[in-house]
Amino acid sequence: RGRIVSMSTIASIIPIIRMPRRFGVFDYKVPDELQKKVSVGQLVIIPFRSKDVFGIVSDIHPLSNVEKDLKSISKIAYEAPLFLEKQLALMKLVSAWYGISLPTASLLFAPPLQKKKLITQTPTAHDPYDKAGTQKKLQYHVYTNEYEHAAVLLKLIQEPCLILLPTIHTLESAFNLLSSGIQEQTLIWHSQLTTKQQFERWWQVRNGQKRIILGTRGSLFLPFLHLKNIIVDHEEDANHKHFYQTPRFHAKDMASELAKLNGASLHVMSASPSVESYAAIFSGKYKIKNAPTTRQERLWQTQSTDRLPEIVDMRDERRGKNFSLFSDAAADALLQTQEDAFVFINRLGSATSVGCQDCGHTMVCETCELPLVYHEIERQLHCPYGHSTQPMILTCPKCSSTIVRLRGAGTELVEKEVRKIFGDKKTHEIIRIDSEVGLHKSSANNENLTRIIIGTEMATSHVHWEKTQTIIFVDIDKQLAIPEYLSTEHVWHTIQTVQYHRKADSQFFIQTFHSEHVVFRSLSEPDRFYRTDLNARRSYGYPPYRYLVRYLLGRGTESEVVREAKIMYTTLQNSLTNEQKTITLLPPIETQPRAYRRQFWQVMVAKLSAENWQEDLVWLNSQVPENWKVDPNPISLLQP
Repeated sequence: RGRIVSMSTIASIIPIIRMPRRFGVFDYKVPDELQKKVSVGQLVIIPFRSKDVFGIVSDIHPLSNVEKDLKSISKIAYEAPLFLEKQLALMKLVSAWYGISLPTASLLFAPPLQKKKLITQTPTAHDPYDKAGTQKKLQYHVYTNEYEHAAVLLKLIQEPCLILLPTIHTLESAFNLLSSGIQEQTLIWHSQLTTKQQFERWWQVRNGQKRIILGTRGSLFLPFLHLKNIIVDHEEDANHKHFYQTPRFHAKDMASELAKLNGASLHVMSASPSVESYAAIFSGKYKIKNAPTTRQERLWQTQSTDRLPEIVDMRDERRGKNFSLFSDAAADALLQTQEDAFVFINRLGSATSVGCQDCGHTMVCETCELPLVYHEIERQLHCPYGHSTQPMILTCPKCSSTIVRLRGAGTELVEKEVRKIFGDKKTHEIIRIDSEVGLHKSSANNENLTRIIIGTEMATSHVHWEKTQTIIFVDIDKQLAIPEYLSTEHVWHTIQTVQYHRKADSQFFIQTFHSEHVVFRSLSEPDRFYRTDLNARRSYGYPPYRYLVRYLLGRGTESEVVREAKIMYTTLQNSLTNEQKTITLLPPIETQPRAYRRQFWQVMVAKLSAENWQEDLVWLNSQVPENWKVDPNPISLLQP
């Protein structure tokens, strides 16, 4: 039994290490010599298991006349509190929302700490503004060109601010919009900084040496002393979501909470507002300058037809006996291009949809109108949302041609087609860029040649828009055929991004087998697209009308993961009934692909109230075992 400890002080410590979800804070005795020195938010060194690790003091409380056998804090690593109460509050929120332990959450907030470098840092005074506040403003800004973009940023950065960008490329573009004087006051933060750079810049933020922080989503967890404005730029971009690893947070959710904790204003902005933001503008949630009061007073004026892309119906090409990847008009434009060209191949979705190679017809669910997925083992078409099935068919119901899987053209095949078009002409350097091969140049490698860039979305950062004369979307239908409710919106933003950047006299071809699709019919009338998509989402209970969270489970065998997922679904349904929760839980389904990283996966989606999802999310997470991955506000429902 432990000895009696009289009038000792106990510190609750968050070890800065990765730990399972069930672990939180650990109590340590404060040595007599440190009784008057330890404070909340301090960085300390504690014995943990067989080694010393850094920890954060989250609470201090007396312990009187209670038998306890506790380890003691080894030493204070840095005397001034480095983590303010608002950072500790956000840390706890991350832990609760994203189903990770508090120690694991702390890793987001702590820089690469090094004992020797800590002693060289100048002591920092406590923040006089460290008080939780309320979000002051929630505003939306639409810009239509880089001049307007720069003007909005300039207005908002007159006060201490954080500007969130989705990618390093967009971060660099935004930085270039600032004057040299403002650039000197700006700190840049992103994932590719070296350990040394992260350490130095983390301290600059904590010491208040830079009043403007320009960063990607990880910058949300920097130790800000005082923020007046938080800006989420290019807010529609899916890269604001931390998707591929835990915690799977969305920058917009975190930015809203950070604004509340700092008593700051939240500004959301883009040239192509997301569907959720469009709804928020018209519902009055977002304030916007000169906001329209009705849908007839359009947020965006009808675009001039001479600036619209040329929609090429590939069914007409097939009827004219052209079975190439390129339409005749696009091929001619490419051949005659005197400047750069960009040939875009949309990324191939994981889910395998089924369609016709002749007329482009895609098999869709009669209920939800999303593409059906082909299951090879059962040889059936399956709706991942409505759970309906139908037999695989061999002929197209529209044109009676053979049905094939819609895999689309890859970048390598497109490169071969481009070389075929140019033949022996060596006027352009051909550059192929995608996630599998990276950047692949032609053998010519002549810097004097103009360029033809062939690639997926990752290629857009390599395009010199001011010198690009011809733009071709070879197979946009591939993205529209992915059975995800966000697929249509993603295509819309992809097109609008090109529209925003391309020069006035460029040619823009979009090849499709579905020229009647609402995306293409809405290009001259953007409100039509938003209204149509929102109507569908309201019918099926998708955001912004419900808040989604999904839970993923991976196992070594398919039978094992299916069995566990069914048990978990039944258990959760019983809990929902007993607690009378208004959460809608969908039955578990296999992911697409169903096998990933040597495991088979099942996904279960829950629909929460759009108004009080935070409370329901924390409760629901508490009911789910820690071997399930938690993904609130997902950008994909099916991808593992």
